[in-house]
Amino acid sequence: MFSSKHEVHLDLSTDLREMSDWKIGVLGDRPLEYLLNATSLAFDPVSGLLAVGTSNGIIYIYGKPGVICRLALPAPLRVNFLQFAVSLSKLTCIDEGNQLHVWDLASTPHPKLQKTARFGPVNSLTLTASHTHAFVALQSGEIRTYDLLCLRKSPYTIPNMWALYEEQMAASGVADAAINGSQMPTDVVIHPRDLNLAFVAYGGGVVLSDLTQRSTLRAYELVIPAGAPGGAGYNNPNLLTHRRPPVTSIAIHPAGHFFAVGHTDGTIAFWAIEDEDHPLFVRTLDDLEEVNVVDGEKIEQYLPSGNDAGKKNTPAPVDREPIFKLSWSGFPNSDPRGGHTALTVLGGLLPGDTPGVSVLWLPPFNPAAAPASPTTDGQKMVNPFIRKAMRESLLPTKSYFYSTTGPTQDFLLVPRSSPHFAGAFDPVAIILLSDTAMGTRATDTFQFPPPEFEHQPAPATPTEETQGPETADALERELASTLQAMTVTDEPAALRLPPSLCGDKHTVLSGEIHKVESDVYEKYTTSVPGAKPWLPIEGGTAWTNETRASEARLSKYQPHRILITKHKDPIIQFHDISAQLLLSDGETHLERHFPDPLSALTIDLEPVLTDHSAIKHMAPTPPSKVSISLVRIGAASLDCAVVLSTGELIMYQFTDRTHQGKHRPPESDELLILEHVPRLKSARYHPYFMLAAGLGTITACELCDHAFLAVAYADGALFIMDTKMPSIIFRADTKSKHKRLPLLGKSSDGDAFTCLTWTLSRLSENARARVRLIATRESGRTQVFTLKRASNLVWGVEEAVVELETAPHPLASFIIDAKTGARVKVDKSSCAAYGEIEIVGAPRCMWVTAGAKGAKCFVDVDGERIGKVEWGSKVGAVETVQVVEKSGSTVLVAFTDKNEALIYSLPHLEFLQNLRLPGSDLAFSIDPTGDFLASSREHKSSLVRSFSLCSLFNVRRSTYAFPDVDLASRRSQVSVPAPPKPVSAGPPGLLEGAWSWLGGGAGLTGDQIDALLAGPDRPLPVQPKIQQPAGVSPTRGKAAEAAAEASSTGGIYERLTSALNERGQALGDLEDRFNSLQEGSQSMVDQAKRLAVEQSAKSWFKFGN
Repeated sequence: MFSSKHEVHLDLSTDLREMSDWKIGVLGDRPLEYLLNATSLAFDPVSGLLAVGTSNGIIYIYGKPGVICRLALPAPLRVNFLQFAVSLSKLTCIDEGNQLHVWDLASTPHPKLQKTARFGPVNSLTLTASHTHAFVALQSGEIRTYDLLCLRKSPYTIPNMWALYEEQMAASGVADAAINGSQMPTDVVIHPRDLNLAFVAYGGGVVLSDLTQRSTLRAYELVIPAGAPGGAGYNNPNLLTHRRPPVTSIAIHPAGHFFAVGHTDGTIAFWAIEDEDHPLFVRTLDDLEEVNVVDGEKIEQYLPSGNDAGKKNTPAPVDREPIFKLSWSGFPNSDPRGGHTALTVLGGLLPGDTPGVSVLWLPPFNPAAAPASPTTDGQKMVNPFIRKAMRESLLPTKSYFYSTTGPTQDFLLVPRSSPHFAGAFDPVAIILLSDTAMGTRATDTFQFPPPEFEHQPAPATPTEETQGPETADALERELASTLQAMTVTDEPAALRLPPSLCGDKHTVLSGEIHKVESDVYEKYTTSVPGAKPWLPIEGGTAWTNETRASEARLSKYQPHRILITKHKDPIIQFHDISAQLLLSDGETHLERHFPDPLSALTIDLEPVLTDHSAIKHMAPTPPSKVSISLVRIGAASLDCAVVLSTGELIMYQFTDRTHQGKHRPPESDELLILEHVPRLKSARYHPYFMLAAGLGTITACELCDHAFLAVAYADGALFIMDTKMPSIIFRADTKSKHKRLPLLGKSSDGDAFTCLTWTLSRLSENARARVRLIATRESGRTQVFTLKRASNLVWGVEEAVVELETAPHPLASFIIDAKTGARVKVDKSSCAAYGEIEIVGAPRCMWVTAGAKGAKCFVDVDGERIGKVEWGSKVGAVETVQVVEKSGSTVLVAFTDKNEALIYSLPHLEFLQNLRLPGSDLAFSIDPTGDFLASSREHKSSLVRSFSLCSLFNVRRSTYAFPDVDLASRRSQVSVPAPPKPVSAGPPGLLEGAWSWLGGGAGLTGDQIDALLAGPDRPLPVQPKIQQPAGVSPTRGKAAEAAAEASSTGGIYERLTSALNERGQALGDLEDRFNSLQEGSQSMVDQAKRLAVEQSAKSWFKFGN
């Protein structure tokens, strides 16, 4: 096995030979997750929290940076509905098993699951910031109420009011009043300015009910008359029949006098609350035509006329999407009725339209005083003047479309501060939830409303200069005005989400863990101006768990680590995963995300792939089909080489430059300078050059920190580049005059280089340390190229090449110091030390090369072979190999596809241990300290669902855990604002008609409504215990301690007497409770009978006047 020299070499693995030196494990219980299965969203503007439900029964709550909480349902069921109970600081959800779950968010250090209640099949969940009750709409048509304060089902129930309406219509002789699914509720909305009024949307229409009077005030049913186009247009085969498109959603105007209803045929019907017979306006998203109005001329135009030519050109009916969701937003205004409003619409699109969400910018509803209007037959109708003003406020002045890459499933408006108006008042952002092409979900967030809604260009005012001949000053002003207008963007800014909600960038294919030095870490994490802003989530506080405090303090000495992820888009992202991010003490809280996205380092290849000059040099492949094969980072220079699946290499330079370079002609047919490609000012990585040799797939690539790059191709070619110039200083291919003779007379055609290693080391026959490239082919044949510098400072490659025979199918190779086992670095300082003078006694080194079948170790690269090992067939296929350093010792670790780690000593490669590893769907990524990355993949899409941070030395390193949190910490500074009051349709101060639509319950408070819903026997809730403030250890001063001691010695008799008195009082209270138990039981029976009579279904359907 060994040569005959028998030179004694130091054992570099003395402290890692025993099993007790190793401890395999996952670092904490906090994986790096990507939410690919989000199903529901909720936001609490008072507490400043965002909640996201998933399809596997997990709910994530996000607050300010560092604040995150993970809740699990009792069973892994899909989260269908998610709502915050703002007034109680609670979170509610209903899963696909129709179970309601309630968490107390004020509980520390983690939210507490308080109650679970089961209902029948649920269609919607409604909460308001003024109630402590939840309204649960069941498929049966009933609306049940749940008391979130007392954690019980309340006796108040709303019957199926649409079924009663249809019964009454049938009794009155109206035929065909019922449609399929008409009695099924789709949504419940509480009037934003009168808590006594509830809108219940059924499939057949909308019912406005009075909660106090338990009666129906209005029933709104949209009937498209025969001949009216409706949502399907004039080519609808049912054009000449009456149609009742089912209701899907509802939203109320912020003023509270009219509302919008969405329908399955893509129409939106607007109704005045006081007029249930005639809608204000019925339209579709793409046309302002009133689709419920009959136009005789158009009917004749579209009806069949018997003309064959006319029939041939008749288009098909329009197949619109249903209106899935509506949200009506108001904004602060001096007029209490409000100013401009924004109606956000999900659905209603035509086939082939880009998926997304539409926003209509509507004029203010603030009419002047209305003239007196006569009434007819005692019926109070909407004043024609007010009705006209309502219609005018429904004609959009602007519109915008938020597009998504896949079908949009939901959206959520993020209000600035108010939780009222269904969470849609004064929104600052919109979160879009959409499907992706790979069967997963993506979340994107944008500024709201779009800037173009609020930006009003100033009208041009003619002056004497502009009216007369143009002068130089006038032209200069005009140019300045034009430039200023060009700088105003009408596109909403994209906002950054918490790391696990990174929008359409959730196409992670793989990840690598990198240990970085302190100086490199500082460069990576330096803030850059102009970065994308975060979504404004400022709730909660978080701190390190007290039980892990001692271990956490040790983590500050851990090296910094970076996660680099490759995406399908194609994009490369960097994340800070250092343990120091999770450290806090008794006085400070966590203030950074984990992982912390380093957005300034993101590399987006799209600008290069779509550049006209780059396209000419690339293989003819659509950009959407191009993927990232390899990523190589310079350890000190930080430059990044990106290898594409089409055979090109793009070099990105890490720089602080903000200016964009000029277009430079290609250096050669293979080399293209990319400094002209547009880039973001906040980006640290700039496109530098592209190597497009046209030789097929790149099989290996390696960067050297001394500005060298080696690239190997599938046909056996090898390029060596000086990246400073940039220029190609050496090439070895079939057309090159530098082609070397094959080793031992064997042909190298088709035997590609698959492993490249840069080193600054000596050879056995040359003691001078030089920059060398060790290039190993698939067959195991190796060539060592030595670089030299000419007198003109131009680098080249020496003619003499050392050729060796090593392990076939190479995976990795390493150069380590023969005395210390440390990695031999190739950086500027090392080159300066060894490259300028002849050093006869340069440090000895070891070359460790590992392949698919085994590993070998050589002295000084081409010297004595002192170690050899074969993996064997029983261990499985070796996927990853790494030299690991720990406590001054060094070993070789081989990771297999059977999730095992084989440990070998260095330099003799003696087998030491076989360790069982956590499961991973992808090959492990391991750094030189023994920390590694395990991956969990979503098998349908092959995207990474999560990364787990693991280590071969998991000793006192449980820092990677979810923090302790106080999610209600903002409640001491921010309170729930008072609910909005009713406003008049006319100018402020005019009370006529102000509350005509309010029935008899105007002015009821949330407490009064809660008392009505809960019934007279509402139990008093248990008062929560006072908790210690979050993250602060209790401390007492000396005076307090002395007082406590005096109290303990001098007040024993008083405390004993008090305890006896309390015991007697408690016994008396117990007797009173037993005495009242019988009376309470009898009272409960009597009350149940009374409620049964009062809640008779027929009593609900008494229309108000």
